Amino acid sequence: MTPTPRIALLNPNTNAETTRVMARIASDAVEDAFFDARTVPFGPPIITTEAGLHRAGEQVVSSGKILHREGFDGILVAGFGDPGLHCLREIISTPVTGIAEAAFAEATQHGGKYSVVTTTPDLKASIHDTASRYGYGENLVSVRITPGAPEVVMAEPERLAQALHSACLESIRLDRAEIIIIGGGPLALAAETIASELPVSLINPVIAGAKLACARAGIVRSDGQTAYTPRASR
Repeated sequence: MTPTPRIALLNPNTNAETTRVMARIASDAVEDAFFDARTVPFGPPIITTEAGLHRAGEQVVSSGKILHREGFDGILVAGFGDPGLHCLREIISTPVTGIAEAAFAEATQHGGKYSVVTTTPDLKASIHDTASRYGYGENLVSVRITPGAPEVVMAEPERLAQALHSACLESIRLDRAEIIIIGGGPLALAAETIASELPVSLINPVIAGAKLACARAGIVRSDGQTAYTPRASR
């Protein structure tokens, strides 16, 4: 019997409820894997600045060391800036996956131009840099930001979904985006809400990350195929 992959979903934001939501979304997306919700102990509840991203990276590294010792098959860094990911990879052998790298990779596999839609204006340049660093910057046509302070927009689920939906439509109309990435782990639930309302493919980074993390877990069936089974798209 093939063992079930155990993936630690590590939220670089300190909002534990958001962590639980992301772990549920990941579990719903992948049948044969267990996602253990973990939250860094210190830092902002929502990462909105470069400084916050840097501090979160330090927390990801320290928490990742502990998760490695706990024997997880993989670690999924569930913040869109992938904070601490590269440093953590250098010091542990457990496969580490970032939701941003997974989302960019999936968009590139689809082909065509893509946009990132998110809520954090101060991280716009960082998103462009991250896409380029992974080698996925060529087809990124825009990073669209919802209006208003991130903390205010994200405090109301309906308002958040509406703001993201409007920004997605702007990306499609003005930037000719053929694929939309929702740029944020805490935005994953809203991404699920609006996915069916858009005329183009929408990539939820938590789902993309869950699938890639399982593929990297190294657990395969006797027939050589990956042991996890992605659920059908909803």
